[in-house]
This record gives sequence, C-alpha cells and structure tokens, in this order.
Amino acid sequence: MSIVNNNNNTLDAMNQYETTSWSNFKNILIVVSEIVIVFLLVLLKILHKLANNGWNFKSSWFKIKSVDKYRRRFRQREIQQRAMLNVIECVNERSLAISSSIYSNV
Repeated sequence: MSIVNNNNNTLDAMNQYETTSWSNFKNILIVVSEIVIVFLLVLLKILHKLANNGWNFKSSWFKIKSVDKYRRRFRQREIQQRAMLNVIECVNERSLAISSSIYSNV
C-alpha cells in the first residue's frame, strides 16, 4: 500500500511541476508576443511616414526636441486659455448687466 501511495505522490508532484512549467512558458510566450506586436506597430508607423514622405527620411523624426520648445508652447497655450476665459467672463458680466437692466425696466 505504501508503494502505491509513494507512486501517486510522485505522479502528483510531476503533474504539478509540468503545469507550473507550462504556465511559466505561456507567460513567456505572452511577453514575447507583446514585444513583437509593439515592434511591428513601430515599424508600421515608420513605413507609413516613409510612404507619406516619398520614401525619404526626415531628420526631425529622430531629433529630441528641446524642453524649452515644449515649455514655450505650454506657456502660449496657458496665456491663450486665460485670455479666452477673460473674454468669456466679460461677455457673461455684460450679458447679466444687460438682462438685469431689461428686467428692471419692465
């Protein structure tokens, strides 16, 4: 009886090892496939840019733009947004003043 139990325990351990190694292998396959997909998407984007540009590389694609340009654009956007908000507030104040004067005259 003990020999049968030992054999069953050994088989259980082997089955557990096989399922664990298979799940590890599946995880590795998933990671590799994700890397391949990202690589293909990047390659597709580069080919698309090349096709649109007559198959000529542009050096600007590979240049790292300076942080100052991004900061300047951000500041310009902020200034434009503040100006638009000021205009909207002025329009709201004037419309309220006009509507209140209309209702007060009635």
